[in-house]
Amino acid sequence: MEIGIKIPKEDAKITSNKYVIEGDTISRVTPGTTLKAFKQNIEVNRDITIVDKDGNVLNEGSILGTGMILKVGDNELQYTIVVTGDTDGDTEITPNDLAQLKLHLIDEEKLTGNSLKAADVDNDGEITVNDIAKIKLVLINADSIK
Repeated sequence: MEIGIKIPKEDAKITSNKYVIEGDTISRVTPGTTLKAFKQNIEVNRDITIVDKDGNVLNEGSILGTGMILKVGDNELQYTIVVTGDTDGDTEITPNDLAQLKLHLIDEEKLTGNSLKAADVDNDGEITVNDIAKIKLVLINADSIK
């Protein structure tokens, strides 16, 4: 007769001192962050995979964008990535992101969900002209998002 002891497996978890992990999102990811750099700023007890909007698995050199999905372990946990300023999820700060911010501010096309989180460039909890100004400065290479 064999007697076995079953040791409970530790729950999957992810933490970071750099990014904000809240609910099902990981936000305050800076534009241009690669998967490799992202991994250096998280602590996780399982393997992770990040997939883009089309379901393609990212490699170490891939740049993260808003809307990409991080999977921890065997789909034990799942988070949506939010890159600051990248409202359209194309992995870059572009004039399109600026246009979306402007349209949101004049109530023409409201941003929602993770796009809205990405639009709060100055991290003050609301979308204002300050966020638009910051994006403009980023676009002319006079400032950066940290």
